[in-house]
Amino acid sequence: MSFYSIDLFSGVGGLTHGMVKAGFKVITAIEIDKDAAKAYKMNFPDINVIEEDIKKIDIKDHYCPVVKIFKCCNCINNNMLYR
Repeated sequence: MSFYSIDLFSGVGGLTHGMVKAGFKVITAIEIDKDAAKAYKMNFPDINVIEEDIKKIDIKDHYCPVVKIFKCCNCINNNMLYR
């Protein structure tokens, strides 16, 4: 049995990599940054990437049987090097 998940603010896919290793099937990633989304697509070509502001996405357009939604913290805002 697969567990389904969505990766929010996915960046280049570090969290997705961990989710896949843990046995989750990542079905969608959402990333606003075009360069990060491009790298994500290269790292995970079989996963759908939505390149848009998350506030503009209507989840009804992307229905799926999700068990877990993962969100990675914003690296720049939460990294001590940038304070």
